[in-house]
Amino acid sequence: MVVDVTNSPSLDDDAVVVFFEASASNIAKADVGAGVRHKVALSIVGVDRLSEGGYFRAKIAQEKIIEDAPVPFTIVRATQFFEFIAGIAQRATEGNAVHLPPVFFQPIAAHEVVGFLARTSVGPPVNGVVEIASPTTHRLDQLVREYVGTRGDLRQVVTDINAPYSGARLDEGTLLSDGKVTLGLIVFDDWLNLSSVAP
Repeated sequence: MVVDVTNSPSLDDDAVVVFFEASASNIAKADVGAGVRHKVALSIVGVDRLSEGGYFRAKIAQEKIIEDAPVPFTIVRATQFFEFIAGIAQRATEGNAVHLPPVFFQPIAAHEVVGFLARTSVGPPVNGVVEIASPTTHRLDQLVREYVGTRGDLRQVVTDINAPYSGARLDEGTLLSDGKVTLGLIVFDDWLNLSSVAP
């Protein structure tokens, strides 16, 4: 089997699309040549509803290439990682304020996604999408506000219903699974406590 967790070195809209189209095509050809019997790729919950953002368009293109290839596959869509919260805040910062919409999302611990990818890879291909998310739902702006506060960060988190998320406009449920989803075990407060004492 092959587990594809490639990521672009650039988040520029055009560059990231070029990267994922090229890498997905090249890996698909290599999969065929190697006789791969199960291709597993990491993607994003709600990606098909986020096409305004260049990164999300790139992931949609990657998924399409995998789906069209002759290799049996499973696409694992995960919600955003807890570990990405600092980056979400940084990308949404203007001056000393972080502008985020009050939409729902279910961030998950990265190592739970890794475990799910591993278990999926040794199972049968579904030739479709499976999803994994945190067991709890939060408002994006409020969770980032809490995270920033615990880090002694003086930036103000501003609730802004029009604020884009990596270039995409969001509805309340855009970042949530709309199908059958596997739920992780770790909630935000537990992850926050663990990350605060990590070396």
